[in-house]
Amino acid sequence: MAKAGDEYRELVGNVVRALEPGATVRTEQWIEGPDGDRDMDVEVRGTLNGQPQFVLIECKDHRRPVGIGYVDAFESKRRDLKPNRSIMFSNSGFTDDALSKARRVGIEMASAMKAMDTMIRGQVDQEVIARRLTMQFGTSTIFPYEGETFDSHEPWQPDGLTFDGLPVVHWFSNKMKSMASEHDEAKHLTFSCTLRHEPRWRYRGKPINVGALKFSFTCEKDWVSQKVKTDVTLGYFDHLRGNVVVPNQHAYILGMIDVNSWRETDQQWEHREMEPNSFRLDITITQSNLRNAPGKSPAVDDLITEHRLDIE
Repeated sequence: MAKAGDEYRELVGNVVRALEPGATVRTEQWIEGPDGDRDMDVEVRGTLNGQPQFVLIECKDHRRPVGIGYVDAFESKRRDLKPNRSIMFSNSGFTDDALSKARRVGIEMASAMKAMDTMIRGQVDQEVIARRLTMQFGTSTIFPYEGETFDSHEPWQPDGLTFDGLPVVHWFSNKMKSMASEHDEAKHLTFSCTLRHEPRWRYRGKPINVGALKFSFTCEKDWVSQKVKTDVTLGYFDHLRGNVVVPNQHAYILGMIDVNSWRETDQQWEHREMEPNSFRLDITITQSNLRNAPGKSPAVDDLITEHRLDIE
């Protein structure tokens, strides 16, 4: 007859098997300790750099967060059995004092994850931090080819210029985003470029020969964040590191980001040295006063012969 917690124990075993395909993983085992036999929810045996490795895993399928008393008991078992690593899995999370004690004594704290599995009680909501760049398009100038002039004496309007039938204002917008992202500490940027001759320019529908372009814009940067549901097809959440661990050939699933749920934050991206086989998510939000309707941007970059970027 199945006992309470058997299903969760087997799920944890499957997570470990996926993460350590070369190891021997067994559930509900017994091992002799100094005072008699001790039970092991999950036992993992393998080698690392040619040396035997023993990982001891405790599983708790409770309806409330696991408290410090269970960590104390697991710490006692760990001292008796002397594993190389010890991990406690909880299907309901942990109390703050339990996490504090585990961090101090070196016990890893985790929760198994499996998308669409109704047995999983907890939901992993990760803080997603985004850099927000707010740009204000300023002045812009078009220059004719050397020795030529423009016939129109009306004020120049960026919306009227096209190349290959595509609005050049889309190129302005994309160029602003890329330059602001690369130079996000700059407050004022001015870009100028000379162009090789191409007869495909139009201004308000009439042919025009454009020899150079120049435009400027301002940029303000701040940081925003929101909680986003995270899941995996199989894996676990590391409570002490705040990371989701995904085995090979399994999927990481980031939930929907709500554009209306961003809130200002003092947090920023932490670009520390990354561990092997890890990834991070850096999001940049750009917004400007330029019209940026859906559609293709003209290939103005292909025409540039010289360019200059002035930053203030």
